[in-house]
Amino acid sequence: MNVEIDGAHVNEERDVLKMLHDQLFSDRGFGWNRSSLLDALSTDVPRPVTITWKHCSASLDALGSETFGELCALLASVAEQDLAWGLGDRLEVRLQ
Repeated sequence: MNVEIDGAHVNEERDVLKMLHDQLFSDRGFGWNRSSLLDALSTDVPRPVTITWKHCSASLDALGSETFGELCALLASVAEQDLAWGLGDRLEVRLQ
């Protein structure tokens, strides 16, 4: 599965959460916070999945370096967990 975050349309953290929700969790909700997103990405998303964050520099400008960095770190932690578990089909993150 391919998922896209369009940074050109990110003005706040909730925009990122909504884009991920609409593409990954449209059949059910999640808690609309980072902790819930981490839990859902870690256990509820069928693999393989690639999350591509396009126009990430626009998101960086809109969100600020702290929030943008924390969101990227959250996504990266799930990808690293899948790798550590030796999953052949795993979550991957691409920043563009």
